Amino acid sequence: MLRLAVLPLLIRALAAQTTVPLIVEGNVPMIDVDLTGADGKMHRGRFVLDSGGGAFIVTERLAKDLGMKPTGPARPEDGGSYAPTLAPAGRVGGMSLNLRGVRSAILMGEDRFDARDAADGLFPGQLLERYHVVFDYPGRKFTLAPPGSMQPRGTAIAARLRSDNGFPRIELSLGGRVFGFLLDTGASYTMISRVKLEEWSAAGWPRHTGASGFANMVGGRMENEALMTRIPELRTGELVLEGVGAVSRPDGTFEKWMSGMMPAPIVGSIAGNVLRNFRVEIDYKGGMVYLERTGSADVNDMDTVAVTLRGGPVISASADPQLHTGDKLITVDGVPVVGKSLSQVNELLRGKPGDKKKLEVEREGKKVEVEAAVTRLM
Repeated sequence: MLRLAVLPLLIRALAAQTTVPLIVEGNVPMIDVDLTGADGKMHRGRFVLDSGGGAFIVTERLAKDLGMKPTGPARPEDGGSYAPTLAPAGRVGGMSLNLRGVRSAILMGEDRFDARDAADGLFPGQLLERYHVVFDYPGRKFTLAPPGSMQPRGTAIAARLRSDNGFPRIELSLGGRVFGFLLDTGASYTMISRVKLEEWSAAGWPRHTGASGFANMVGGRMENEALMTRIPELRTGELVLEGVGAVSRPDGTFEKWMSGMMPAPIVGSIAGNVLRNFRVEIDYKGGMVYLERTGSADVNDMDTVAVTLRGGPVISASADPQLHTGDKLITVDGVPVVGKSLSQVNELLRGKPGDKKKLEVEREGKKVEVEAAVTRLM
């Protein structure tokens, strides 16, 4: 009889957590979420899991499918136009989401969340912090569980949190000095303040100008002029992160703007190019992050054609003389790329140093075929 009495409790405990496939595109983790529309039907969307994201966001296309309406005027932010809304009911796997009170918005005029990823929306830190979460990048699994319900695994790192947004702050040491960082699952490449990267890389670290590969997240002037370098070593306790690729962000981005959203100052964010090698567990309730190395670092992550792209995709900067600013990329090795995300295109541009990529571009209204070299940028 005792066993029969325990069984319903066990069933409820299992139903209170879920493990679903983790889709990783250009180092960015995504999951499929089922949302209930005004018609009572379920509509599936693909959402970027962003521990540094501030709101639950859906594209206008998905919002129309769901029958979601703005609850106020749209406002510009980060190059988009966002209208406040009420979050619908949702599920991940067999588990209902607690979306009550989560800041929510519709990305107006868009059928894709951003140019970088093929996603329908954003699953933010404010929602993640309501759970105990596991990003198993090498295993391609994502787990949502009730706070305090899992036995953590891996190297423990203290994580201070802002309760209003869930942004986790960790500390890592470089050359014996300790710096604060946002643990940012929503970014595909580690980002550091330009002033800090200039200071640190003066010792002869490998450098490249222009955000290429998966460091190319938005395109435009900021990334055209960005400094990329490889940090030899970051540490926390006995855990050593070696050869960390990083791309700069303008002075003040982290020191002023992002630090104002954190519980203490930060100089950058640790992102997908590092996290993809780990099973990453965030115990929001306990204020801890656990890293278990279950994959191997991609030391060739910057073996690519030296271009920076913006949506389209269009070349906004290039170190390859065969490619011109303003060229619209049509195919890569015969694969059509128009309408693809920047991550998808940058995956096609990767290769081995010395490889030639056959590119078809539209230049001043004419189609031009060029061969662009794959180089090791750093």
